[in-house]
Amino acid sequence: MNIKYLNIIRQHPTFNNGLFTDTCQGFSEAEIRRLEIKYNNGNAFPLVVKEFLYLAGKENYFFDANGGAEHFHDSVLSEMSRMRLTFNRPILITSNYGVGNGFEFVYLDEGDDPIVKVTSGGPSNFQWANSNIVDLPWDDEYTNVRLSECIKCYVSTMQEKNSK
Repeated sequence: MNIKYLNIIRQHPTFNNGLFTDTCQGFSEAEIRRLEIKYNNGNAFPLVVKEFLYLAGKENYFFDANGGAEHFHDSVLSEMSRMRLTFNRPILITSNYGVGNGFEFVYLDEGDDPIVKVTSGGPSNFQWANSNIVDLPWDDEYTNVRLSECIKCYVSTMQEKNSK
């Protein structure tokens, strides 16, 4: 796969802080296609989402998503389903935010480099109506930040910590 936005992951695939080493592991293109069918009604993912999944979707050191992107996404959606809550647009949940208090996600219908949305609470803290999200409590720190910029910032921050 050609990488247009996320070369920083290729340049820094590993993080070692002296206590542990984390290395990015991604999905194959066939696995990404399977995820497009599963999460996006068979439509292609935005380019940055594909690059992220290809380079670091199974394991990475910059997003807190225990078990990788697919496992984490399915876990959050399962909790929401148990509460009879759904999103009304296709999404990919990319990361846990804080200590299990919320999560980061992108809508999959916002172009090649979607804006990261950050909830400030888990599903039980959302305001809901008619089984669809009405209002998510966003964390304003991330307003209008594209997924590529979010990932670049996380990787850069971790690598800076790594060099100290």
